[in-house]
Amino acid sequence: MTRWKARAVFLCLLLLFFGQMAFGARHLSLTADEPAHIVRGYVYLTSDDFWMVPILGHPPVIEGWAALPLLLNPDRPRPAEVPHWKESTALYIQDLLPRLGTVAQLEVLTRVPVMMLAVVLMALTFRWTSDLAGAWGGLWATILMAWDPTMIAHSQLDTTDLGATLFIFACAYMFWKMVRTHGCTHPQPAAGRAVATGVLAGLAMGAKHSGAVTLPLLGLLVVWGWYRTAAIATRGEGAASSSSGVHRRHLIAEAGRWATWGLVMLFTSVLVLWAVYRFETERLAGPPWLLPLPSHIQSLRALFEGKVRLAFARGQLREGGWWWYPFYIFFIKTPLPFIAAILFSFCYELRRGKRAWLQHVPLWLLLVLYWGITMRGEMNIGFRHLLPTFPFMYVLAGQAIAGGLFVGARPGRWVTVVLAAWYVLGTWRVYPYPLAYFNELAGGPTNGYRHAVDSNVDWGHSFKALAQYMRQAGIAEVRLSYWTWVDPALYGVRYTPLPPAPDTEGQRFPSFAPPAGIYAISATTLQGILLRDADLYEWFRHQPPVAQPGYGLLVYRVEEAAPAPTWVGQCSVPVPPLPPSEIEQGFGGQVRRVAYFDCTQAWLYPDGGQSSGWFILHQDALRDAPRDADAWISSCLAGARLSYTHRQPGTLPPFSIYEWRSSPGCTHTGCTHPRCTHPPHPPLSPPTTSVFIPADPARPGGGLPVSAPVSFEGPLMLQGYRIDRVGEQAFELQTWWEVGSPTARPFSLMGHVVDTEGRVLAVADGLGIPLTEMRQGDWFVQRHRFLLDENTIANLDVAWFQTGGYWLDTMERWPVLLDGKAVGDRVILTGVELSGQ
Repeated sequence: MTRWKARAVFLCLLLLFFGQMAFGARHLSLTADEPAHIVRGYVYLTSDDFWMVPILGHPPVIEGWAALPLLLNPDRPRPAEVPHWKESTALYIQDLLPRLGTVAQLEVLTRVPVMMLAVVLMALTFRWTSDLAGAWGGLWATILMAWDPTMIAHSQLDTTDLGATLFIFACAYMFWKMVRTHGCTHPQPAAGRAVATGVLAGLAMGAKHSGAVTLPLLGLLVVWGWYRTAAIATRGEGAASSSSGVHRRHLIAEAGRWATWGLVMLFTSVLVLWAVYRFETERLAGPPWLLPLPSHIQSLRALFEGKVRLAFARGQLREGGWWWYPFYIFFIKTPLPFIAAILFSFCYELRRGKRAWLQHVPLWLLLVLYWGITMRGEMNIGFRHLLPTFPFMYVLAGQAIAGGLFVGARPGRWVTVVLAAWYVLGTWRVYPYPLAYFNELAGGPTNGYRHAVDSNVDWGHSFKALAQYMRQAGIAEVRLSYWTWVDPALYGVRYTPLPPAPDTEGQRFPSFAPPAGIYAISATTLQGILLRDADLYEWFRHQPPVAQPGYGLLVYRVEEAAPAPTWVGQCSVPVPPLPPSEIEQGFGGQVRRVAYFDCTQAWLYPDGGQSSGWFILHQDALRDAPRDADAWISSCLAGARLSYTHRQPGTLPPFSIYEWRSSPGCTHTGCTHPRCTHPPHPPLSPPTTSVFIPADPARPGGGLPVSAPVSFEGPLMLQGYRIDRVGEQAFELQTWWEVGSPTARPFSLMGHVVDTEGRVLAVADGLGIPLTEMRQGDWFVQRHRFLLDENTIANLDVAWFQTGGYWLDTMERWPVLLDGKAVGDRVILTGVELSGQ
């Protein structure tokens, strides 16, 4: 391809890239960081006071660059005259921002300068790759950048990540050019480029604190440059002279020259950074002398001494984060074709051998160094922190595709075309919200909030999308949880604020059962970030959103429950998780009855399961229970839905809430009423209801066959049962009971295994429901667990199960009633064949 054709194609790609940024940015509201950047940049340009730098922790180069268009306003305010100057950063930003223009004006004026930096970065990427691999390499690298959703997302916002990326990349490129032109006959160009490298390193440090990576990078590159020069000299002089004194003196001279250039770059970079702060000096706490760069030093100190942030990944919360976070976020937010290109470039470099790796040290060294620092850091809040490594990957991948292993063959061309089409279409699929891009491994952008939040998916950019959705859906107002500086009302969103929005500090939200309404919850606060209670919106995590405007906000429609839930059943093992005050607050005052029971022995269904309510379990309820207790509790909750899980122990222990919904008209034995909307709950339709009333105590299987319900001269009625074999020698009997007339007289329930002669082989009597918790119409299930010895099983063909009730004060059994007459003192349930077992 000729040079002019390559440049024409590059220009088209550049225009497409700029168009994606410019037109896409129109759909984005001001993000969480942009108001602070705008105000700080304006104050930097119009004041000599850097009081905001140490507080918010960003050097001012990019902020000042982006704020330059604001100086065109002849009526611009004086920073020191705005209320809360040097008093409150948050209040000062809120007061100054509206004086600088409308949000629509600020979005355009402050974002376009960053877009111009992105254009320069693309041109530099094309240039470096073209120098290495020709025009085709430059174009492939440009294509990768033009449709990289992460690069587009952070090139269209007034933030510092793109500026730091540009200067770090430009610094490495300038050093590479210096090495290429270095030689005995080219001392002046190399020296000039050493100064230029230092200037770019200083601008990188003035753009973002991550730009400080240029200092160790340049130190290592100086060693590489000296080694490369020495290797070239050795090859030029030949093996015979390689050990001569002349050669040694040459190497020593080169070492001195490279050390000098290293010092020049270091001095120039520090001088440029100091110039950014207008050669500020101040006495800081500690040393008694004046120090340069006091604001920058204080900002760095605040950054490293700041409070550890809570990180989120894969449904987990953790202070500080994880070492593997950069890798995880890279593999779910990078388009898969781009990952394939990176892997291909790695293989391509390996195939070319050690010499190619040494030639490309300025490209891969930054990747190793930056990723190593990131893995040891504790800022697991955004993929954007890896942005400085992306241009280096574009260059490596572009040159590999242009001169790669399979591109020349016809199958390789088709594979390349298919991957390129996938890459472009995948980015356009998420347009105009590339910030929320997640690849197919994560389930796409609609599923991204389950994997990562903060600036990975929700940076406060979705208010315009929410306003549009509300207009289209006819929604007048929402309950909104957000965490940014900008008031969503400026974008036409009518809302009631929820934490952590401003002025909601003391607001108590009924998190266990949110009231009916339409909610818009930030993906970040949904997962517990920036909240006092990380589980404040846990209820919504168990609900599918009805819409995701901008992918950063999730809309939920909470319907009025009919019938309204009125009760709570709490498992008392090991302790009841919630005190009455938390029940009152968490359920919004809906609870009229709180019942306690031992969920490892029995299960209570208030009102027979016909009314709605909640079950609450301590997450340690199964800690000391038998292994099969988990299956038992799951069966009892078969008609309930997990609606809340509190995982972080603190004031409250870890617990789970299950919502039990019942429709009017549903009965205990079946749901035949037209108003029923779901089948009856399994526990309230016992699987077995046939029983025997034995005529002869010595014959368990004989007597009068009847069907439950079975009445007794006692407070309960038997509704059914279930028998399971849970091991070679173990059995479990579950008996269903309905409370007829509660009593204070203590009693227990029988659970016996008998043989064909009526002899008792095993006993598992008990009662897991306190008498004080029983109400007329309640149902409960009692567990009876049996362990038969090996001899019994070997010598017995059939084991029979029997149940009934008896008073504990007299040990008198309850008579069984049939047509109002006593016909026995127990019922035989069924027999289990043991022969052949």
